[in-house]
Amino acid sequence: MKYSLFLAVALQLAQAHEHGHAQFHHQQHGLKRDLETYVDVETVTVTQTVTAGEVPSTQTEASSPTSSSSIPVASAYSTNSEPAVSTSSFSTLSAAAAYISTSQSTYGAAPSLYTSSAPAPYVAPSQVFNSAAASSAVSSAAQVSSAASSSSSTSTYAQISPSTFAETASTSAASSGQTYSGQATFYGGNVAGGTCSFSTYTLPSSLYGTALSSSNWNSSANCGGCVKVSYGGKSITAMIVDQCPGCGDNHLDLFPDAFSALADESLGVIDVNWEYTQCTAVTGPLEIHMKSGVSEYWFSAQVVNGNDRTASMEVSTDGGSTWKSTERQDYNFFQISSGAGASTASIRVTSFGGSAVTVDNVSMTGDATATASGNY
Repeated sequence: MKYSLFLAVALQLAQAHEHGHAQFHHQQHGLKRDLETYVDVETVTVTQTVTAGEVPSTQTEASSPTSSSSIPVASAYSTNSEPAVSTSSFSTLSAAAAYISTSQSTYGAAPSLYTSSAPAPYVAPSQVFNSAAASSAVSSAAQVSSAASSSSSTSTYAQISPSTFAETASTSAASSGQTYSGQATFYGGNVAGGTCSFSTYTLPSSLYGTALSSSNWNSSANCGGCVKVSYGGKSITAMIVDQCPGCGDNHLDLFPDAFSALADESLGVIDVNWEYTQCTAVTGPLEIHMKSGVSEYWFSAQVVNGNDRTASMEVSTDGGSTWKSTERQDYNFFQISSGAGASTASIRVTSFGGSAVTVDNVSMTGDATATASGNY
């Protein structure tokens, strides 16, 4: 309705001005004036604040500005949730009205802005690395590794007190009580020149001698130990004094008298069972024998006349307050390359059975022998 009235007025005004120059005709044709019509178009911007969620119930009509032209200005409308005028109605509006409508519509309630809040990135907790503790652990591991690589299995026993040694020794492959099956042969026998280096030792008369296969040699750890050998219902006890390099597993190369006590020598080879045992035929205390060339700067010694296998040897130069471990050599001597550091020392030896014997005031002199107060 409002737009129809506006168009009717606009058409009427346009018709009045279309031939307006006729009413100014004069009698004098020499004086003519052209009539010019001016139309001012003014754009009015109406700003309306609309609260989000509210829909205005009525349209707001813009007031007509004062103008030198009699052409009215079309009413502006505020933006509603739905257009008040159909699309076809806009085709009949003047340019001014269309412009106002378009300008006004841009000031409607803007849609609420959606701000996407990205989730906070996950930051993995940093792990604090204690370099000091790690360095200490690496240093400790390096010391253990170094000790393990430079010492034989018997050197490990030197760190174990006698009270706990028996349990450790029982786990050894050469533990007493285990029975081995192998062959037995015989040879001429050799105590002084054997690989156990018993150059100053003489076997007791009631004790036989034997050489042990290299597969059971255990870096000479079984030297001085005794084995009980059984065959055909008979048994003998022999001390290990030598090595048999060419013999097979669990092979014993007996002294001739030892073989003869079990079988006729004509057999040459017999199948036997054997096990480690105490050397009950050994009487008297054990002895510590120094190797030739020993001094306070180089230590090397062995146990002689022990009634059991010797697992370890330790040396003390401060009356037993501290003990130095030794390294067992393949020829049955315990060695400290840098020496004991004194002209005399205490020597403590421990058997596979866990018994310990200490010999004091041992001279650090080559080929010297010190006698203990007892045996294993």
